[in-house]
Amino acid sequence: MNFEGIVIGVSTFLIIGMFHPIVIKSEYHFGTKCWWLFTIFGIACTIASLFIGNTLLASITAVIGFSSFWSILEIFEQRERVNKGWFPANPKRKGEYKITSYNYRYPHPAITADCLLFAYHKGELEVLLIERGGEPYKGYWAIPGGFMEMDETTESCSRREMMEETGIKVNYLKEVKSYSNVNRDPRERVVTITYCTLEQKDNVTPEAGDDAQNVAWFPIRNLPKLAFDHKEMIIDSIHVMKCEIEIAIKEPNHPFNSSFTNKELNECIKILN
Repeated sequence: MNFEGIVIGVSTFLIIGMFHPIVIKSEYHFGTKCWWLFTIFGIACTIASLFIGNTLLASITAVIGFSSFWSILEIFEQRERVNKGWFPANPKRKGEYKITSYNYRYPHPAITADCLLFAYHKGELEVLLIERGGEPYKGYWAIPGGFMEMDETTESCSRREMMEETGIKVNYLKEVKSYSNVNRDPRERVVTITYCTLEQKDNVTPEAGDDAQNVAWFPIRNLPKLAFDHKEMIIDSIHVMKCEIEIAIKEPNHPFNSSFTNKELNECIKILN
């Protein structure tokens, strides 16, 4: 049996693994200017392999030489990794780097924001929901919402999503809570912050937009088939809204009092009980 192939394979694996930390340390201490050392060492090993009579030893020497050539590229790649914040920069040479952003190299969750609108009309309370036009949960009903963009807060995200999906501009918002169960969204790891508000139904006219297939009002006690964990969100929002209305009844300057009479707010409390 000839084990030379296996020996060469194992040696190649170990040699490449050995060069990786050498590249990291070399860039940290000397920067990219040490590339010529890898070049000279690579040339020396490659030439030496031509004069070694033992095939196994000659092969291993050549692998070392070409791994050194590979390290020339890696030394410049390592500089970019440091610029991205993936590896620490040498504090003595920080002026040599162009660290313009910090990218987290580990998996991290996406953030979404949802906006639940309660509407009062003739002694009834309803919630505004959209029918999802795409997967996941295509055809299910959901609270308007979506993924937060890099330049917005969760609250501004919830306002934008409500406008894009229903055409409604909401004013006062009350944060409900965050939802972070691991498997709540089949697409990826998603954390959602939900907001809620209250309006007179006659003051808003929803129209389906963005990825909403349809938009409709539903009585809070007669909800349709809901996507994700939105049933839990609505239940939590009912409790939060009840508390917020109770505050509005006691505080004349609360935003709700610009649209509702004290009698109407008390009727909302009775409905929510």
